[in-house]
Amino acid sequence: MTRILSRNDQHAPVAPEAPIDAPAHDDTQARTEPSDGVAAAVHPRFQRRQIVPDNHFLGLSRQVAALTGLGETESCVSIGVTSAMRHEGVTSVATNLAVAANQDLTGKVLLVDANFAAPHAAEFAGGRHGDGLADLLRGSVDSLDSCVQRVGGLDVLPAGSQRACSELSVSASHVQSLIRRMARSYEMIIFDLPVACELTPCFTIARCLDGVVLVVEAERTRSKAVERAKRQLQQAGADVLGVAFNKRKDHVPSWIYNRI
Repeated sequence: MTRILSRNDQHAPVAPEAPIDAPAHDDTQARTEPSDGVAAAVHPRFQRRQIVPDNHFLGLSRQVAALTGLGETESCVSIGVTSAMRHEGVTSVATNLAVAANQDLTGKVLLVDANFAAPHAAEFAGGRHGDGLADLLRGSVDSLDSCVQRVGGLDVLPAGSQRACSELSVSASHVQSLIRRMARSYEMIIFDLPVACELTPCFTIARCLDGVVLVVEAERTRSKAVERAKRQLQQAGADVLGVAFNKRKDHVPSWIYNRI
């Protein structure tokens, strides 16, 4: 069941502030290293020509759109997906959210890999490494269209060339300028962000976005780590929309659920 509480709900639990239930997806395949520039493993969802989004993510995309005012006060919104710890399933949630939004919205959706140190979103979606976000921010590549890959009906912007990713110093003004360019062509832009800590460019990018979703692996991540990440994001100027529980386990056998 997909659910999100209003960010203004005073009765929402402290951790998470606004829970969003995401279906149990494991991003292990998303972390498989590519061979010769081609993804070595692609999530089965993206091996089909016609992508069918999960109902949980359809609900999540609609809730995110509602919280950010898409279609009411905003014609384009930019959303970041991050986590308090590594290996929480950020790439999985960001990609599936992008697929669902792309199927549900009337405008186009762009999935952006902003995890320069460990880029996986493009290959997870079935694409490949190539010039991308880092190259555009550095100015070594000027054309956004030449970097965007069309994968199964979804537009994907890779993190960028290895050199650009390793040498990039992220500037908020450059990120904001690029988002304005993206907004001319897209209704929703979803950023797969690195872990929320000072050692990554997460905070610099997050403050430029309309909202951020924190991914939490159920029964693994400590609430203090989530609170710290949320607080740091807010101090950086980011708008934390809520927390997505990933890889939730059902401890009640299915035969009992069927009788309820």
